[in-house]
Amino acid sequence: MKNFIVLGCIGLVAYSIFRSSSGEVPFPMEVMTQDTGSTWRPKSERIRVVLFTGTSWCPACKKLDSSVISKPAWKEFAENEIYFTSYNFPTDRSLVSDRALDLQEEYNVKSFPTMVVLNENFEKIDQFVGSGPPVENFKHWIRAHRE
Repeated sequence: MKNFIVLGCIGLVAYSIFRSSSGEVPFPMEVMTQDTGSTWRPKSERIRVVLFTGTSWCPACKKLDSSVISKPAWKEFAENEIYFTSYNFPTDRSLVSDRALDLQEEYNVKSFPTMVVLNENFEKIDQFVGSGPPVENFKHWIRAHRE
């Protein structure tokens, strides 16, 4: 019985970290390593992306930050192709802005890190929970929402 509970917990954690998005576009789980660069897009064509993270306490958030968000390829992508906003949730919730808390509730964010893709009306169209894959996987997933 104890082994069954341990296996169940491991499965639940793996599912929450590596599950595909809740919308129409599945997240590519096969590691993508070829750099696809970045193409400047006019503001009217940029996809809105919001990241909810807790880099001071969340191991998956720290991994996402070090393996994706802090990379030059992501920074170039965020600067040229998307509207990117990140909200950090420290352990002391009193330090979280009211705007971040409102958006967390509006987009039903329950786990960290969560990356949310929004349409032009700021309505959630998709999300990905977890870290793991490299920058190119995130770029591919976000770009797929443009099609």
